[in-house]
Amino acid sequence: MSQALQVKSPGRLHRKALALGFLFLAAACRPAAPPDPELGARLYRLHHCGHCHGPRGEGRKGAPRIAATRLGLRAFRGRLRRPGSVIMPAFPAGRLSDDQAAHLHAWLESLGPPAGIEPPHPRADK
Repeated sequence: MSQALQVKSPGRLHRKALALGFLFLAAACRPAAPPDPELGARLYRLHHCGHCHGPRGEGRKGAPRIAATRLGLRAFRGRLRRPGSVIMPAFPAGRLSDDQAAHLHAWLESLGPPAGIEPPHPRADK
């Protein structure tokens, strides 16, 4: 067998591959940046959500109020992905990423309910 094809220290190569794997795992597990409500407001306008839900999520045209949402992020994303409505379009991850959904959710959460309206039911999930 040729000298060029021989592996001199398979244990050393294995340790390097294992270390590289741990680096990738550490990078994947790092905490995501916190959601940005300002970016969420821009996404709300970009996707024309206000056309039905109102400029500040107060609800109109048969669309529910979504300002001061009490839905947790997971439930909110579920409603974006599969709205269960023939009127509201679905927002699959290719159209609105999970991170973008988190920004949008943060903005809606930051909005207070319109004057004289009680906030909706308690948070469904976190």
